[in-house]
Amino acid sequence: MHTSMKEIGGYLELQLPFKEQFYTNLINLNSGRSCLEYILRAKRFTKIYIPYYICDVIFEPIRKMGMQVELYSINENLTLKSNLKLNDSEALLYVNYFGIKDDYLKTLSNQYANLIIDNAQAFYSRPNKNTITYYSPRKFFGVSDGGYLAMKDKIDIELDLDKSYRNSNFLLTRIDAGAEEGYKDFRSNEDRIRTNGLKRMSNLTTAILSSLDYVSIKQKREENFYSIHNELGSFNQLKCISRNIQGPMVYPFLTGKAGLREFLLSNKIFVAKYWDNLNNTCDENSVEYLLATKLVALPIDQRYGLSEMNVILNLVKSFLDC
Repeated sequence: MHTSMKEIGGYLELQLPFKEQFYTNLINLNSGRSCLEYILRAKRFTKIYIPYYICDVIFEPIRKMGMQVELYSINENLTLKSNLKLNDSEALLYVNYFGIKDDYLKTLSNQYANLIIDNAQAFYSRPNKNTITYYSPRKFFGVSDGGYLAMKDKIDIELDLDKSYRNSNFLLTRIDAGAEEGYKDFRSNEDRIRTNGLKRMSNLTTAILSSLDYVSIKQKREENFYSIHNELGSFNQLKCISRNIQGPMVYPFLTGKAGLREFLLSNKIFVAKYWDNLNNTCDENSVEYLLATKLVALPIDQRYGLSEMNVILNLVKSFLDC
């Protein structure tokens, strides 16, 4: 009799179509911040330059590795406010904000040897072969965790396999009972990721990410994005939106009129805010403070089509009285 290590028979699990992950040759980890920790372990930089305009969770792996940090400012085009001088042991981290700064990445890669691209907000921006790049797929798809890392160097550590099944309830709750019902579990999962440590991507997350139609998702996001931009672009104070955008995360709408975010929330249009920590750390006259307090991230993801975009457009226009 042959003994099999794989279970056969028994009750049926959630079955998903098996296709292929979008990134098939990258390092699969359990979160974007784990990707950064992996980078820092492998490269041993002495110092890293980080933008002020970034989520504060990014500093957790940096503190964990005991690395020196210097913050830099960006301008109204979401690019570096001034050039930085780095030595061979220092690195620059740049965020591909909202997935709309692909063109600028080429400039940076030619300018800085030790460049790290944070593509957490730009899943469809493919990595340059010479640039370290990482991704956070849960910003784009219905998974509870996961991260992809494009880097040649590997660390000589056996990583544990993450487990996601205990923390994915909010994904099912949203289908059955709506976003508000599952929000508490969603926040609990975000807290878990903060302390979960460096691990490999879970089997559940891998299975979900292997079942998606990435081409149609990308197309839907772009259609929704430009349907918003075509109507609101002239009112948007953020003027760096090009026609070369790959499957963006949200439509970033910057307005000088206060209260739009709260108005949309009152009408059940759930818009994310980036990032609350900046309210207390940046000068009130800075670009970072303006973006943190006035930019509204309009949802344009693959769950929606032109009818939902028109709902958003009508609400924004009524608020702006345009």
